[in-house]
Order: sequence, then C-alpha cells, then structure tokens
Amino acid sequence: MAANYEKYLNDFVEALKFELNKYYITLKKIPEIDCKTFFKPENLISIKERFYSESKKVIDNVIWNDMFIMIVCMIHVLILFNIIQDRGRYFKQILYVICLILLSFSSSYLNQLGTENWSKFAAKNYFDEEGKFMLLFLNIPVFIELGLCLVFISILSLIYLCSGNKKSKKSKSGKKSVAKKPKPEPKKPVSKDSQLKGNVKKPYKKAPVKKFN
Repeated sequence: MAANYEKYLNDFVEALKFELNKYYITLKKIPEIDCKTFFKPENLISIKERFYSESKKVIDNVIWNDMFIMIVCMIHVLILFNIIQDRGRYFKQILYVICLILLSFSSSYLNQLGTENWSKFAAKNYFDEEGKFMLLFLNIPVFIELGLCLVFISILSLIYLCSGNKKSKKSKSGKKSVAKKPKPEPKKPVSKDSQLKGNVKKPYKKAPVKKFN
C-alpha cells in the first residue's frame, strides 16, 4: 500500500515538473513570435475555427448523462458558488487562487490517471493524449474561476487602501482640531501664620443690657 502511494506521489511530482517545463518553454518562445503575422485577422480566424472544431469533437463525444461528467460539472458549480459566497474574505480568496493553480498544474497527471483508470468511474474513455478533454473540462473552467478570484482580490485591496487613507486623514484632522488646554497656574504655598490667622475666632461681643427704671 505504501509503495503505491509513493508511486502516485512520484508520478505527481514528475507531472508537475513536466507542466512547469512546458510553461517555461512556451514563455521562452514568446519573444520569437512575430506579432504582425500572429495578430493578422486571417490567422486569428483560423485559430478560432480550429479551436471551435476541436472542442466540438470533444463535446460531441461526451455522454452528458454520465455520472462522472455530472460530478465534474457540479464541482465547478460549487467552486464558483464558494468563491462568490466568500467574496468579502481576502485570505480565503488567496487560498482559492493557490488551490486552483495547483489543480491546473496537475491536469496532465489527472489526464494520465484518467486514461489508466477510466473504466472505474466513467462510461467511456474521454481522456486523450493531447489533453483536449482536460482543457475543456478542467483548465478553462479553472481559468474562469481564477479570474473571478483575482477580480475580488483587487476590489478588496482597493477597499482596504481607501479605508486606510480615510482613517489617516481623520486622525490628522482630529489632531489639528483639538486645541491645547492652558496649563493650570501653580498654587501659591500658604504660610503657617496665614493659616493661624484664618483659624483664629473673632471675639463675641455681648449686646448692652438696657436698664428699666
């Protein structure tokens, strides 16, 4: 059992290396692309038609009543629902981005697992060597979910920045508006003689008694 887990782990690491190497080669070839010829309307139309025809073949091959296809679609719906539900939580959106990137990078490994074990969970073998099925049912939905996460992260960052600037302005204006209170004058020390004079009682004068004849 442990040997099987080690095999799966090694295969996953190799698949990740293959994906990273593929992206590295693609990025390396970007400067070699001639933008004038690539962005010509004829070339863009041909790319669009090719993608449309290839994706149509894959979609026509799918049995939509298959439990596997229904579960895959439901997983993407739940991911979108959770992303929208947690749109106000910054760190959860970052966690979603990390998980979705890992899921996208593991597409080739999942494609390899699917070709080996499709009979255990699917009605037919949807997985091809070029990874067209994984592109349509994993990478493109994950790309949409990643874009939504990045939109929410940018909005939350702008809100935090604006609220921080407002708080700093309020604190500065509050400091300026508060006037300095005058310091109380120090009390003069009272001498003992003055204390004694104040405590001496005045003599009581008796009223004169009138004599009646």
